[in-house]
Amino acid sequence: DGRKLETALLGLTSVLAGEDLTPEYNREFVAEFPSHLGGVRWHEDLLDQLGGQLTLWNSPAQGGLLFTGLSALMPLRDGKAFAASMAKMMDAVHREMPSKGDLRQNGERVRRNGGFLETLQHGQATIHWLDILDDDFFVAPSWSVVGDHLCASLLPQALKATIDALPPNPDQSLARLPAINKRGNATAMF
Repeated sequence: DGRKLETALLGLTSVLAGEDLTPEYNREFVAEFPSHLGGVRWHEDLLDQLGGQLTLWNSPAQGGLLFTGLSALMPLRDGKAFAASMAKMMDAVHREMPSKGDLRQNGERVRRNGGFLETLQHGQATIHWLDILDDDFFVAPSWSVVGDHLCASLLPQALKATIDALPPNPDQSLARLPAINKRGNATAMF
């Protein structure tokens, strides 16, 4: 449940900060979200659309479990609505955070220590990723809406490999098999 996760993370952050950060979070993030991100509402259009199972995929050919080969899939309650909200939000972000190609096209120089929002089309999927030009930042967080799933990875190449390898039912987890899940809901499977 996205709202329960949000509440738990806010509670943890508040404990670490020594004060209740919920009112500030609701005022400065949730309430301001639509005005900065194309009218997309944080709770209704994004968080409430997330499903209840996170599936992690490992691609040994892309570097393995530790960093570069790991991808995550989250089912969505309404993939089309979420994808439309995500597209509006990415358009708004892109206006503030251009791609390297946009800068070059406008005759501007790409500078080190900058962040860029890059986008590519891979089959039917639109993949977005952050390209951080910093010697200490070796990942490029990437995400895409694929059907009824939000997919994410630390590199766009691993996300492309995951999208190419998705089975017809990516939610079928070993943790859901009765023989493995005898005592209730399994939360992890190694």
